[in-house]
This record gives sequence, C-alpha cells and structure tokens, in this order.
Amino acid sequence: MKFGFGPRIPGRLLGPLVELRATPPVYRPGNGGQYLPGNPELIEFYGAVLPLSGDDLRTLPQGTSSTDSKKVYTHGHELMVGSTIEDGNRNVYVVTTALEYDRINDLGRYIVKRKGAAGDKAATP
Repeated sequence: MKFGFGPRIPGRLLGPLVELRATPPVYRPGNGGQYLPGNPELIEFYGAVLPLSGDDLRTLPQGTSSTDSKKVYTHGHELMVGSTIEDGNRNVYVVTTALEYDRINDLGRYIVKRKGAAGDKAATP
C-alpha cells in the first residue's frame, strides 16, 4: 500500500491558469524616500476554478463571498493572498482567502473573487 497520496483533483477539471504575483516594493532614497512597486511576476500553473458549495458558504465569515466568488484548487502551487489569477477564458480573479488543509499533500484551496464584477469598486473598465 502506498502512502502520501492525499486528495487529488481529477485531471479533466484542471486547466492552465496564470498568477500575476507582485514582488515586494523597492525603497528608493533618490525618489524622495518612497517605495516603488516591484515588477510583477507571471507564474503559469494548473488548477481548477469551481463554484462555491453550500458548505463553503456556511463556513465563510459573513460578507466575505458573493455570486462572483469562486474556489480554486491547485496541486503543488501555492497562491499568495492578494495576487491576481487569470483563467483560460480571460476571467481575472483576486485571491481573497487561503483555506487551510493539513499539509500532508500538495493540494491548495483558495477563495477568489472575479475582478471587474458588478458592484466591485476595483472594477476594470
């Protein structure tokens, strides 16, 4: 019997995703002592973007999800809260929450919110 195989996402649900991860700001004394944004880093990975289940909605704190919220599963790729991801349909999401799993495998679970959704103050034109 082999051990170490935790929950896995079926391959047919996985698709290519891209994470736009902001690098830390850089302090520039010659720029009035201000921090300048770091260069964004594009990271390609495979994951699954799925709707939230009723259980997810019950366990999330009040007001942290909307109809534009989804769940993202990853294998071996850790997303940073606050980073942006894009799926194959050019939908853009912001990672809002990392859901905890016992770290006995490489499965990651995250809550994301679609960027540019109605009522979103950070909507893109």
